[in-house]
Amino acid sequence: KQKEQEFTLLAHSIKSISECVSITDADNNVLFVNEAFLKAYGYTREELVGKNISIVKSKRNERPMSEILLATLKGGWQGELLNRKKNGDEFPVHLSTSTVRDDSGRVVGLIGVATDITERKRADEALHESEERYRDLVNAAPDVIYSLSLPDGIITSLNPFFESITGWKREEWIGKPFVPLIHPDDLAKALATTEQVTRGESPEPYQLRVLTKSGEYAVGEFTSAPEVKDGNVVGEYGIVRNITDRKRVEEALRESEQRQRSILNNVDEIVYMVEARKENMFQGKLIFVSPRAERIVGYTAEEFMRDSSLWFKSLHPEDMPSVMEQTNELYSSKQGQTREYRIRHKYTGDYVWMEDRVAPQLTAEGEVVGQFGVARDITERKRMEERLTKLSSAVEQSADCVFITDNNGVIQYVNKAFEQSTGYTKEEAIGKTPRILKSGKHDDAFYAKFWEEILSGKAVHVEFLNRRKNGELYHDERTVTCLKDEKGSITNFVATGRDVTVRRRAEEALRKAGDRLRFLSRRLLAVQESERHTIAREIHDELGGAFTTLKVNLQALLSNLRQAEQASRIVDSIGIVDRAIDQIRALAISLRPSVLDDLGLSAALRWYIDRQAQRVGFVPSVSIAPALPRFSEDIETACFRVTQEVLTNVVRHAKASKVILGLYIDKEQLHLVITDDGVGFDVEKVKAQHELGLGILGMQERVSSAGGSFELESSTGRGTKVSAHFPLPAHNSSQAFPPTGGGS
Repeated sequence: KQKEQEFTLLAHSIKSISECVSITDADNNVLFVNEAFLKAYGYTREELVGKNISIVKSKRNERPMSEILLATLKGGWQGELLNRKKNGDEFPVHLSTSTVRDDSGRVVGLIGVATDITERKRADEALHESEERYRDLVNAAPDVIYSLSLPDGIITSLNPFFESITGWKREEWIGKPFVPLIHPDDLAKALATTEQVTRGESPEPYQLRVLTKSGEYAVGEFTSAPEVKDGNVVGEYGIVRNITDRKRVEEALRESEQRQRSILNNVDEIVYMVEARKENMFQGKLIFVSPRAERIVGYTAEEFMRDSSLWFKSLHPEDMPSVMEQTNELYSSKQGQTREYRIRHKYTGDYVWMEDRVAPQLTAEGEVVGQFGVARDITERKRMEERLTKLSSAVEQSADCVFITDNNGVIQYVNKAFEQSTGYTKEEAIGKTPRILKSGKHDDAFYAKFWEEILSGKAVHVEFLNRRKNGELYHDERTVTCLKDEKGSITNFVATGRDVTVRRRAEEALRKAGDRLRFLSRRLLAVQESERHTIAREIHDELGGAFTTLKVNLQALLSNLRQAEQASRIVDSIGIVDRAIDQIRALAISLRPSVLDDLGLSAALRWYIDRQAQRVGFVPSVSIAPALPRFSEDIETACFRVTQEVLTNVVRHAKASKVILGLYIDKEQLHLVITDDGVGFDVEKVKAQHELGLGILGMQERVSSAGGSFELESSTGRGTKVSAHFPLPAHNSSQAFPPTGGGS
């Protein structure tokens, strides 16, 4: 009963389970199938019982039934097969087979349990396809995809892109710690993020430098997450994007921004950007102003951006209309422009001239939404332009002729005075050379010297005899200077000059008048000397003789007189006659000393200085070269008269205690030098006050008339030196003796 019950329970269990159960004999003929089997394969029990179980086997199975049977007999078999339904559809099953034995252990049948694994196969296939897609995606990804085991940080996988970025083979690093791949300076950050992942956190994206095989470092942007199994973090998944190029671009951009910021901070211009306001385009919102604004106009960039109307309010009232008109034009024409205006300085109150180069900011549709501007301080340029305007006006209106040429001498500019002086108009002169004025009166050597001097860079002062357009000759007194560039190369020549024809004619007339005066002066001196000589001789001969005779007669009369009273009167008369004779002799000597004519210049000078020294009391020192020849009467007379005048001045003014006289020949000239140790005087001061006495002027005239040169040197408290130098003909200058320094 118990066995029957067990058998009934087993039979019901087999019948009701969802797996397909089949029982065959040793030859695989069907003895029993359950309901699930019939439902799965589409057969009835009658169609299967007694048939070989191979009726439901697909012929496409790789494993033969005989092999499965043998394995079952040996202890059982399980695996996957492809079975076939009654309608021919094939489907996969998982089959487990085993033997059925009696109490004696003899095999009396085979039992098979099959499970339809179609859905599982589909899921496996889908999973496989997903895995393949994932693998393809990972392998084709343009980023490095990696996995680590934690907590040891061993690399467990790397996709192929790792090799593209680093140059390493994946096999070189899989199974090794990741730490050696990280830049030493980034290692602390890498370990900190790994620690976050170990705690089950997903860090924010971070950047690390990764070692490449070349020894350089690539910059990677890491995104990592924990790998969790059974609630425990066992690893790390991550994606690394190569941002090396981006970092380079960012660094270049940062450096570019720094350079631009440095330029904006240091450039001597105000760079600004204005956002347009439709309601008031003149007070648009300033969204950028460079810091240089404060140095130029006193207002900071923040002040301008805080008060958008500050710029307009600071404009010079006279410039507001033109600025408004130009702004309107900017917005209507949508074209850039350059404008000039004045803006008031915050602190000084002075107006600063600005040159503002401005361009509209346009949308893709061409709408003006703002403007960019670069404004520079041109105050100094304006002042320079004003000065240049004045200079240009002065040059243009100057009475002097002015013309400018290039470095080849081609005329580029002439002023009105040039046109009036030369007769050439501006149009006729420009493009020509100054040769249009050439008169032919100067030779090639004259021009060669002129160009040699001007090309040396010097300012050249020269006088040309030029020819006007009408053929008339005129004297052109000209100064020519060269203009050079920063390299020192000549770029232009500037000539200023004036017509000095009238002055030259006046000078020529004056020269001729001077020549006549000098001739008359020499003639007068010659006549004077001749008259002095005649008068001196007549005084000496006639008056001297008469008074001598008178004295002899008085002496004879005295010898015959007996009366004492009358004798006394005659004696007095003889004394008067003696004094008169002395005065007559002195007068004759002063008019023309006979010693000069009889014994020559050397003897006359020695005699005269000794005579004056005895009269006045100074110490004479005479140094006259020995064996001097006789000179022309003009020279000897001039030397004696200069000596007379100098010694007269010594007596009257100098208060000298010593006088030195030198006479010698040197370098074909006769030199007379007289020096005293008297009080002296300021020569320049006397000349400036036109107080030179007639004596000094007379000495100059006498020396000049004799063909010589005259020099006067003196200073207060240091005495006076007078020198006269006379050129000598060859027969006089053949004997040249230096002064001996002797005295007499």
